Amino acid sequence: MGYRVLVAAAVGVHFAFLAYGVFGGFLAWRWPRTIWLHAACALWLLFIVVFHGSCPLTWLEDRSREALGEPPRVGGFLDNHVAGIFYPHGREAAAQIVVALLVLTSWVGLAIRLARRRSGRRSADRRAEDGRAGHGQADRQADHGRADRQPDHRRAVRPSVDGWGGRDESEYRSR
Repeated sequence: MGYRVLVAAAVGVHFAFLAYGVFGGFLAWRWPRTIWLHAACALWLLFIVVFHGSCPLTWLEDRSREALGEPPRVGGFLDNHVAGIFYPHGREAAAQIVVALLVLTSWVGLAIRLARRRSGRRSADRRAEDGRAGHGQADRQADHGRADRQPDHRRAVRPSVDGWGGRDESEYRSR
């Protein structure tokens, strides 16, 4: 019983690690500090794929299978659990290109988000130096040359009595 749990745990951790290796860069968009963990994970995956390295989780799975009296599986985790399910057998190169594009896209997206955040901070710092920090909507409009524009006159909508729809302001005035 214990070795079966160990096999299942090794496979589960493998899937989680693989998922983080592929999609973890997108998590860094929300939590930028995690990019370093994702970079280490991506480098490990690259090492395993390029140099056909041996993964400790695969070793653990194979030793647990041997303890159960089963033969270890031929090939690694990708060969036994991923190929044929997430991509067709024989299409490993295409799958690797897709994964590389996903990882690079997530990293480029993170770089763009961080650059925008930094430029926003720099412009806020410039406003603070000019003595304009902390002002309201009027100052922001003046900064963008829109101070002389008229406000947008949309119909004011109030909820109806029965809750099914709204009445515009003119219906209230006509009564």
